Amino acid sequence: MPVMNGYDMTTAIRAIEDADGQPRCPVWGFTANAQPDEIERCRAAGMDDRLFKPISLSMLSERLTAVSPLARTPLPFSLDSISNLTGDRPEMVERLLAQLLQSNHEDRLLLARLIPENNRRKTRDLAHRIKGAARIISASRVVDACDALEQACEADTPDEQFHTCQQVVELAMIELEDALILQQAKPD
Repeated sequence: MPVMNGYDMTTAIRAIEDADGQPRCPVWGFTANAQPDEIERCRAAGMDDRLFKPISLSMLSERLTAVSPLARTPLPFSLDSISNLTGDRPEMVERLLAQLLQSNHEDRLLLARLIPENNRRKTRDLAHRIKGAARIISASRVVDACDALEQACEADTPDEQFHTCQQVVELAMIELEDALILQQAKPD
């Protein structure tokens, strides 16, 4: 992963779950390192289990079967908001979904490029812009994550906390992107 490793991603996922009161989703590490310290590092990051390379398809199938499916989670944005914005015209809904997907993707990539720069002013401005677009479609997780990032940019927040806020925004945006893609793929 270009911006964060599996440990950081798991920590950020757990932070989102805790902040939103969401049920814990299963997270497994996948590594060739089966040393006890690696197992503990995965556990400390919040991973539920580890898979070790190489793994056979039968072993993978067995492990996946043991995981219960998650309850269906609601969309991270409001279809009603999109319908209201477009007059509920299917061609306009499709066009707006495509534009939202593209701008969300571009903003997420820009946020990822800003992380190494540690430029809080640019990051705050971008978070504010992302939040504005997210509000239009009631994407509350993105809005809340951007609020926290804006506050971290304006306060004298330690770098680690600042970067965690950036990662939470990135994960919320990935979730929104995935939902927009799935919504686009649905037949009318």
